[in-house]
Amino acid sequence: MSFNAKRSTIRRASATSTSSSINRAVLRAAAIIAIAGVGIFAAAGAQASPSMVVTSATSLQTTVVKTGSSATISLGTVPADTKYVTLTVTGTGQWQDTDVSAAVGGSGAKTFLMTAVANQPTAKTVRLEVPADSDGNITFSSSRASINIATTGVTFTPAVATSLQTTVVKTGSSATISLGTVPADTKYVTLTVTGTGQWQDTDVSAAVGGSGAKTFLMTAVANQPTAKTVRLEVPADSDGNITFSSSRASINIATTGVTFTPGTTVTPTPTPAPTPTPAPAPTSTSTPAPAPTPAPEPEPTVAPTAAMPGDSNTGVPAGTALTVRNGDWEITTPGAVIDGMDIRGMVKISAPNVTIKNSIIRGRPVTHPQALLSNMGDYANLNVTDTEMFPSEASPNVQGFYGSNATFTRVNMHGIVDGVHITGSNVTVQKSWIHDNLHYLVDPNQGGKPSHDDTIQIQVGDNIRILGNTLTGSHSAAVMITQDRGKVSNFTFSNNFADDGACTINIAEKTYGPLSGVKITDNTFGRNTKLADCAIINAPTTPIDLARNYYVPDNTLVTVKRGA
Repeated sequence: MSFNAKRSTIRRASATSTSSSINRAVLRAAAIIAIAGVGIFAAAGAQASPSMVVTSATSLQTTVVKTGSSATISLGTVPADTKYVTLTVTGTGQWQDTDVSAAVGGSGAKTFLMTAVANQPTAKTVRLEVPADSDGNITFSSSRASINIATTGVTFTPAVATSLQTTVVKTGSSATISLGTVPADTKYVTLTVTGTGQWQDTDVSAAVGGSGAKTFLMTAVANQPTAKTVRLEVPADSDGNITFSSSRASINIATTGVTFTPGTTVTPTPTPAPTPTPAPAPTSTSTPAPAPTPAPEPEPTVAPTAAMPGDSNTGVPAGTALTVRNGDWEITTPGAVIDGMDIRGMVKISAPNVTIKNSIIRGRPVTHPQALLSNMGDYANLNVTDTEMFPSEASPNVQGFYGSNATFTRVNMHGIVDGVHITGSNVTVQKSWIHDNLHYLVDPNQGGKPSHDDTIQIQVGDNIRILGNTLTGSHSAAVMITQDRGKVSNFTFSNNFADDGACTINIAEKTYGPLSGVKITDNTFGRNTKLADCAIINAPTTPIDLARNYYVPDNTLVTVKRGA
């Protein structure tokens, strides 16, 4: 399975138009926007097959977005029943990493599209909701650098939802239904899948018939209707069917809002592997430069191929209505459940057994280091599920999470310097997407030196598990174990995709000596590290249970570089 080295994200809009937004006026910004190719492809289903309407390609206005400002262009003729606009944005020529955002005119919220990587073409296909009061315009902005932006493959999706056959998927089994009339040039199918009747949590996957890969869609929550809007690639040898699977419980699957996107209108420029921005050394200044020494490892078997977390299966489920809560929030009620909230402040945990789900934590402007979510009191059993975490205002002072005794599941965390900062025991991060770290060449919290941004940093703790995640976009490390506060033991890193950093996993013993119980198995790694082929670096005195770790896309076995 291949992955882009720098993955960017779509912030999903809620039913109350509370989509995620980032207002990052950090450095100079300007963008040249070019739009071409407009088409409408109506949905088709097994029970209803409305006619497909196609418009000819047209060119839209080209514009320049000035520093810290925005520019508006027309989308052209937007059909009256349009609910979504889909477009592919490709950025080139940016001298440093910059965030590209867009808003559809009217009440459409400003939506983060992607982080365009310095000196590298960066492309993203996104779908934006068109508000009922749309003025037919779209506004683009860029945060930190001028950028040339070409936008192609513009399609409009009508509000009418086409339904397919409803089916029952039995426990540990699968069921196949027809997609109906699939246009010959279809490259992608977008659909909303709703599961009901499951007696316990179950993972739902789907595969488009032919050579389409099985893709994880969602975890359907016990006794609750669970919905997810997903986009799947339709293989050239598609048989016109889609097969759903369920892992742990029987479930009723209803599919609506089916639309097809042709391959001819989605033409993003391929993104080559980026060259990471220079970052601090992978360990403390007392750690000498590593010397590559292969570590013993079992013979390779089969590299992991499971679908990994990304914009389609992490964060707030599509269609979730969110209630805005302004200001910081200290949660002091044991067993509190925070559900469906758009939190515009910092969250502090001061009680055990707190659950945060189906929510956004976007913080507020700060003047000193703070975390969007903290559990520094070590309260037991904090659970964060199907939640997005990012700062409303980019800052070197905003971190993701600080603390311990927490489980993160299907969390989309991005746009912060450090993601999950572990200061104690019993932390699990699973099925989550932590990506696109902020990086400053001059960071006041590093004495004016570049940011030391880590996706996950572990200072001390026992029973730490990192399972089935996508971790990309750091300049220092995807996982940095420092032992700054004490011993780290029983660390498991399995079934993840990880990339970037000086080295992707950096294990430093420091004054606390060798770690115990380190297990790194069944992962895939990218090669976009500052030090060549440095997926893992650790001291030779720390033993690692190491097996079946591979680079993508060539499936080369990962070996360990040795540090101090």
